[in-house]
Amino acid sequence: MKPSTFANILFNHGAAFAEGYSTGANWEVQAQVAIDKILKKAVGASVASVAMGGTKIREIPYPYTGETVDFGYHLRKPAKTTEYFIELKVQSEQTKKFSGMSWKKALKQDIAKLEYAIEKRVLVNFGNYVSGAETLVDSRRYFACLIAFDPTTVGNIVGNMGTLGVAYQMVWGTTQYEGNNYNMVVVVCPITLPT
Repeated sequence: MKPSTFANILFNHGAAFAEGYSTGANWEVQAQVAIDKILKKAVGASVASVAMGGTKIREIPYPYTGETVDFGYHLRKPAKTTEYFIELKVQSEQTKKFSGMSWKKALKQDIAKLEYAIEKRVLVNFGNYVSGAETLVDSRRYFACLIAFDPTTVGNIVGNMGTLGVAYQMVWGTTQYEGNNYNMVVVVCPITLPT
C-alpha cells in the first residue's frame, strides 16, 4: 500500500476520527482501533499475529530504548506479504497538541523513532518473530502518520509541511460527524534510510 493510498483511506473514514476528536479526551488509542477496523474492511489487512495466537501487534517495544511503535499490521496478497509499522499522532481537541507537542515536533519525533528502528533493524527482527518461520515477509514499510482537526492547525500543516524536508503524502478537506463539519488533515510520511 502506498502512503497516498493509506492517507486517502484514513481521510475517507474521517467521521470515525472526528468522533474521537469531538470527545475532548485523549483519543489516540481510539484512532488505532478505528484504523484497525478500517484496514480490515478496506484492504483485508490484519493486525493480528497468527504466530502469537492472534495477539494484536500494538505498542511493539524497541529493545533497549523503553520506546514502542504504535502498531503494525500485515497485508497479504496472493503472491506477497508486506508488513507495515506505523507511528501515529492525533490532535487533542482540548490542547490542540499532539501528545503534548506541536505537530512539527511530534512528527519529527516519530520519524526519528522509525529511522532508529530501521537502522538498528529492531522491527525487522520483531517482524520475523511475529510472522513466524512459515511466513515469508516480502517487504516492510514504515509510516509516521498525523491526524489533525483544528482549523488553525490544519492550515498551518497544509501551508508548512513542505518546510520539514521529508517525503510525505497529505490529504485535507472537510469531513462530517453527527451533522457537524470538521476540517481535517491526514499526513503520512514514508520512512526509509538512504542506501
